[in-house]
Amino acid sequence: MDNVKSLLIAQLRERFSETEVYDEPVQQGLSLPCFIINAKKATHTRLVGDQMLTHLFLFLTYYPRQSEDMRAEMEGVMAEFYSGAWKYLQGKHHIHNLDMEHNDEVLTISFTIDIHHVMAKSDTTKMDALAGTVAVKAEGDSPQIKNLERKLKVK
Repeated sequence: MDNVKSLLIAQLRERFSETEVYDEPVQQGLSLPCFIINAKKATHTRLVGDQMLTHLFLFLTYYPRQSEDMRAEMEGVMAEFYSGAWKYLQGKHHIHNLDMEHNDEVLTISFTIDIHHVMAKSDTTKMDALAGTVAVKAEGDSPQIKNLERKLKVK
């Protein structure tokens, strides 16, 4: 997931070079304009074999410059997100369900990314075949002992 966050930060900085990007809560000194990566939610679905599908939900908030044309600035950011540049995240992950909404002061952007991957196999060592001999106490011609001797191939 951190890899996806790094890709998102890189693409935001590439497409909006004069805009700050924050991926952690800011206590004070917010530099405008900026994006804040607010939330990430992940769900995991096991597929066939060792395959897994991870569904990531990403939520961004854009704070424009304090000016008279804040609405026009936010609509410009929306136009950029609707452009073909945001079809993929850094050319690696397809962006789904892009949704944007703004009020007079802030723009919220959300989208999902699906990641197919193979789970790491655990290091399980299979048990080796047992070797050795079995001593069977002769109790006459018991059918159970003869059956056991046949299964164990005792000579």
